[in-house]
Amino acid sequence: MKKLTLILALAQAAVLYAAESIRYKDRMFEVEKTSDVVFATNVPQLKTLHSLAQTIKTYGSQNVYFYANETDTKQVDLKMDIYTPKGDVATKRAAVIVAHGGAMISGSKSTTQKSVAYCDSLAARGFVTVSMGYRLGVSLSGTFSLQTLLKKGSSQELKVDSADYARAVYRGVQDINAAVRYMRKHAEDYGIDPKRIYVLGNSSGAILAMENIYANSKDDFPSYMEYKNVPNLGELNDFGEQDVDAHANGGVLLWGAIHDPKVIKYNRTPVFLAHGGKDQTVLFKTGRPLQSYSVTDALPKAFAERLSINIETPTLYGSYVIDSALTVNNGKRARPATYFVENAMHEFYNKEDYTEEVQTRAFNFLYKLATENKIVYTTAAITISEDDNGKYHAVVDGDYDGTDSVKVSENFDVEDVVFDREFSLSGLSTVTLPFCVDSINVYGAKQFLRFVGVKPNAAGVNEVWIERVWCDLPALLEDIDDDMGLSADQKEKMATNVTEKCNSIPNKLFAYTPYIVQLKDNSLSFSNAVRVEKTKASADTVVGNWIFRGTLAAKVWYEGHPELGYAYGYSATEYDRIKVGKFAKAGKNASVGLLRSYLLYSQKAAAVLGLSKILDNISSENLPTNMDVVIVDNDGYGHESRTVVGRFNTRTGEFKALRSVDRSYDLKGRVVGNESRNAKGAYYGKKSN
Repeated sequence: MKKLTLILALAQAAVLYAAESIRYKDRMFEVEKTSDVVFATNVPQLKTLHSLAQTIKTYGSQNVYFYANETDTKQVDLKMDIYTPKGDVATKRAAVIVAHGGAMISGSKSTTQKSVAYCDSLAARGFVTVSMGYRLGVSLSGTFSLQTLLKKGSSQELKVDSADYARAVYRGVQDINAAVRYMRKHAEDYGIDPKRIYVLGNSSGAILAMENIYANSKDDFPSYMEYKNVPNLGELNDFGEQDVDAHANGGVLLWGAIHDPKVIKYNRTPVFLAHGGKDQTVLFKTGRPLQSYSVTDALPKAFAERLSINIETPTLYGSYVIDSALTVNNGKRARPATYFVENAMHEFYNKEDYTEEVQTRAFNFLYKLATENKIVYTTAAITISEDDNGKYHAVVDGDYDGTDSVKVSENFDVEDVVFDREFSLSGLSTVTLPFCVDSINVYGAKQFLRFVGVKPNAAGVNEVWIERVWCDLPALLEDIDDDMGLSADQKEKMATNVTEKCNSIPNKLFAYTPYIVQLKDNSLSFSNAVRVEKTKASADTVVGNWIFRGTLAAKVWYEGHPELGYAYGYSATEYDRIKVGKFAKAGKNASVGLLRSYLLYSQKAAAVLGLSKILDNISSENLPTNMDVVIVDNDGYGHESRTVVGRFNTRTGEFKALRSVDRSYDLKGRVVGNESRNAKGAYYGKKSN
């Protein structure tokens, strides 16, 4: 009876422990291992071991896979070991595929200790984990003879060519792609979520994981891999399961690199990069790997001192370059998670206190990935994710400062959109929405307005006319206050006019249509009946010779640009010739971010919407330097309320003010040129004629 009571108590304690633990964060399970699961068959592998490799195997302490040539091959099966949480009945679990290190010539899925330890630790936390094998080996040129080497005064030199090393890496990328496709194809069999498959790579394994995430085809790899009289390597995804995506949904990349940062392009796959600043095996910045690696360490000292192996690896680009490229391409808000240690060498998780720190950061990163919404689509500034209920949600990075343009490839019906941007609360901002919405579901805005033309006022001064297309009526009525200098009767009539206007407009906003918006809160969001639409050209608003144009990418009016002198944006500050609240002519090197709008003059705007070239029948010098902005609302007394946009928040100044026609300002309100002036706060006012 006492024994039964003890068993029940232990069982209750185990249940209580599991209940208090958090999946993906805490150890919760015992782990089961299934060995040698085949994930690709009939894969060509180098066949004939070099005599040096055979000698190392005989006299050394490890297998080092040098092959005699690239031409002799055999067909092999690729295998993985799968670790699962014992007794776990959950489905749609996150999975992690671990790729071991070893410079493409050593290591294995079952004996490389860190790979095994990571798989076991992650599986105990509720992940399904995989330690994958991949094809090892590079071809080594030169004849090796142990008998000759032992002769007094003798020495031997061998060489690995960079093209052959590149071939070895490419084979490994084919293999990790096949492993990802296998797990995605068999997601239901293993109880995993096909949209939550991550890779964790160490050293050469991290290089393979990098290429899995960023490379799309064989064309992304150097053409010199394929040279005369060697077998064709095949396409990137020739082996293993087909008809599913080969890219992982995230990556932990420990002291890795990539063969060319150009392949990164725009890619928001979340990654964690760890690297030592003094790594001489896989360089932190740029260089040829294996500068501090010696395979002769596997030989007895008497052999190693007489043997020279020249390993010519291709130039690779380390975590520093990858972090920089991702930041430039994706914008600062999409920077990868990093752990860079300035004085650390290669694989510094075995040094000092770094072992626990690296694992903690890596595991926390994977926990975050596994518990967040799944990213199903990304393009410049736009991320669409799916929650556990299959509902889509979109985030638009309105302050995206990368280089790509918005390119949505299909329509997405989403539950909500957060337009994440530092809008001015004291003035107006321009915006181009990549989605349409029934605008009763807009939150955070006072009003959206559209451009209706440029007209001279009674004094002959050009004015930019805009009108409301959506209103938060209570917020606008609050703006009719004593500061306007109106009598009670005038304020009442203005309120009536604003109410009638707001109640008469259709209250629908359209995708890729340029708008002007005034915010009442720090955020702008949309919900219900929102469709992120396939990208099309911005729907220009054309009135006479004037175009109000949205931007789908960052734009710079460089010297010689055909729009220079014909493009206008809000002035952000007041200087000698230009007052705040004007549309000011953009000067040389002025710029505007994506998903904004600007005003453009064209002699034949209505006929030439593409506007590939500005017609110069009217010289730009004859156009006004600046124009007032007028919201077309009448208060019943002939007065028009005028918008005065002051100094924007430093990240909100969509357009550049000019002190004179030859000066311009960047997005932060600073002078572009020899002088520098910092932008300051924001001012917004209203006045009547």
